Amino acid sequence: MTLIRTAITAILLLLIPSAKAAAMERGAGGAWQRIGTNDLLLVAPERFVLYEHDRTRVARVLRESPLTVRYSGEVALWKLSVDGERLTLTRGTSSAAFQRLAKVPDELKLRSLSVASALPLPETRIAEIRAAVERLRDREQAVMTDPEHTKEDVEALRGETLSWFETTLHDIGWVDAARFGEHTSFLAVILAKHTASLSLLSTILPFVQKDFRDSGPRAQAFAITYDEVQLFLGEKQKYGTQMCGTPADPYVCPMVEPQHVNALRKELGLDPLAQYLEELAGAIYAGHPIRMPTPQESGDAL
Repeated sequence: MTLIRTAITAILLLLIPSAKAAAMERGAGGAWQRIGTNDLLLVAPERFVLYEHDRTRVARVLRESPLTVRYSGEVALWKLSVDGERLTLTRGTSSAAFQRLAKVPDELKLRSLSVASALPLPETRIAEIRAAVERLRDREQAVMTDPEHTKEDVEALRGETLSWFETTLHDIGWVDAARFGEHTSFLAVILAKHTASLSLLSTILPFVQKDFRDSGPRAQAFAITYDEVQLFLGEKQKYGTQMCGTPADPYVCPMVEPQHVNALRKELGLDPLAQYLEELAGAIYAGHPIRMPTPQESGDAL
């Protein structure tokens, strides 16, 4: 757990504006807001922090010219141009105009959520939390299996789930296995992942590690949480649990040590990657095979 806390802290420290960032103020460095929206951008040395669609993500700069980044696991070419107090960010064929901000908004500051101590609870409260987790699961399944569900429905569900976790963490701490049982805690991890909240996932990661890292097949809860946090921070994943690409052409998001991934998964008690990908292809990707990334897609060819 200490190693994970140290690793996350080290990554977040890299995002704090430095003297080098201050020197960039004449150009792109600093905070920006997309004109006409709530989207935000922080340009810092070696990284960008973006807040869009109510989510905070980090893009790691892999190469400055042409500007190449890793964002949510995928390598992409971006372009920045600055004209006074206006910045234009081009990603692929889409361009967005931003105006400079005087200070960095809270949405661009990667902070952990407030977590109460895991104190003993009355059985009635434990039963209440277990029931709430089941209700959230049932609601999620109802929305996602509705053939007429909309993007707005999914975002509303995500907001409702995230709000519940924020309140629960503040009031009683994480939904840990010791107090609520392994089943409820595992289900809570899956629900938390579906919020796609970097703040939430990075906050609960040490608790998920404690409960599930050495739990055999349920160690998948730890692996997916760890990998998701790394990708959201602009890094490579470790256990190969997260996919990039399209539904018709999925590939494993870049990994730190692809040559050792099966050994790393075995340490957790997980199946070999090939078996995991075969099962995932049938369950999620309509049988389309999941391939490994090319050197260009992994960023290793840069």
